[in-house]
Formats: sequence, C-alpha cells, structure tokens
Amino acid sequence: MRQLRDAACKVWSCTRTPCEESDSVWNILGQDAPEPDCTPTVVVHCAARIGRLKEPYSEAWAHFAVNVMGTLKVTNWCLARGVRRLILTSSAIVYGEWQDRPKSERDAIRPWAAGPYAASKACAEHAAEVMAYAGGELTILRLSSLYGGGYRTGLIPRLLSEGMETHRIKVYTPISSFALLHVDDAARTVASAVFAGKAGLWTVGSEKLTTILELAEVCARQVDARVVVSEGSPDQPGRIVNWVDDSRARTDLGHRNSITLEAGVSQIHRALFQ
Repeated sequence: MRQLRDAACKVWSCTRTPCEESDSVWNILGQDAPEPDCTPTVVVHCAARIGRLKEPYSEAWAHFAVNVMGTLKVTNWCLARGVRRLILTSSAIVYGEWQDRPKSERDAIRPWAAGPYAASKACAEHAAEVMAYAGGELTILRLSSLYGGGYRTGLIPRLLSEGMETHRIKVYTPISSFALLHVDDAARTVASAVFAGKAGLWTVGSEKLTTILELAEVCARQVDARVVVSEGSPDQPGRIVNWVDDSRARTDLGHRNSITLEAGVSQIHRALFQ
C-alpha cells in the first residue's frame, strides 16, 4: 500500500482486522463485503491462510475455506463491480518439490507434494481464473518464502527466540535451503505489476538459495549466540523449498532484491525484542 500511495495512487485498503493503514475490514470467511466510495481500477488480493510445508492433510479444510472460497468471493466482488484487473499473490510452494534447479513459469506444478497449503494456493489460482474467462485481466505472482518485520511467527522468529533464551541455535543435518524474499521487495514488485498493466503469470523470488545454517548464523549474530550443528533424522533428507527462476519478473516488472538477509533479520529482531 505504501508504494502505491507514494506514487500518488488512490488506495482503498481492506484487512481482516482493524489496523492503522486499513480503510475497511472484511473477513472473507463470512462477513459481507464492504463498499468503497469508488470502483477500483485494480484489486490486489493478498488475503490468505498461511501454512507450513508438509502439514497434515486434516489442515486442508481450513486452508481451502480461506484461500479458495475467499478468492472466489474476491473475484466475484470484482466482476460484480466492473473491476477490470485482479492481481493475486500466490506462492511458489505450488511447485511442490525441487531437485537441482529453480522452477519457472514453464514448469508444471505438483502442489500436494508440499501439502494442503500448497494445494489450496494452486486451487486459488484456478478460482481467480474466473476473472479472465469473464473478460477481465488476471495477474498471478508466485512469491517465494516471505520474511520481514511484520512476521511474528515462523522460522526466523523461532531461531532468534532460541538464541535469546539459550545463547545457542541448533541446526540439524541434513541442511535444508530456501529462497527468501523480503516482504518489502515483494511489495515493490506487486506495485510494479499494478503499473505494468500486464496479465499473466510471474514467479518472484531471490537470486540465491539460503541454507538454514546460513540463516542461523545471521540470527546468531543478532542475539550474540552460537550455532550448534547436530545430526538429525536420516529419514528426513535436506530439502530445497521455494526456489524460482524469476528472470521474467526482473525483466517485465523490474523485480529486485534490495534488502540484504542481514538487514531483513535485523528488522525482525527489532520488531520482536526492542
């Protein structure tokens, strides 16, 4: 929102719960949709129920209720009011699994390989396609693993808390890795997609993989802790998560990774403990 307002756009924001920057509240699980004082040119749909990799299948109902049915509600809201463009922030987790290379827009998806959250995001993309079939324009952005100052739970807050409490951070082998995307960099690319006015699918991530060991070392420096590497379960091999080839997003949307991992983790540390 900040990037769009800084560009002199009129922004009408809607969140699940009241907050300082929100103009209205809409819980898409059951609450009636609010009415803005104008018809938006573009709607950016970021609402989602966040999940974990390889969650139990019993979590599927809750994810689908928000991520799929909620997307259908937003799409129908757009069509009923004559909105021409919908931008959906999806997740690169829909690719499901990785071996030795990043995934791009050309690759097939296998969402159930990553669990019910990934499957719900894949189905949300299909739900949003109603927009295109009804004559509107749809942009889908598959974002890799997001992190930033607004995240109070997840891997990085857990590592920082562990280091604060015990003065050490345990990392287990085999070592997993992932492509981390700072939420501010993602927001700038979403804003670029608004101005670009292009329909289509783009993957958005970072130029490098970060191992959990590298991430733990960055967290340890923030809280004056040490990293301890221990042997983990041989039944759980190291995984690659959310690794994308985002060259098209860099060319078409001007995507850039401007925030270093050190600065991003420091931001989370300040938000949580200072």
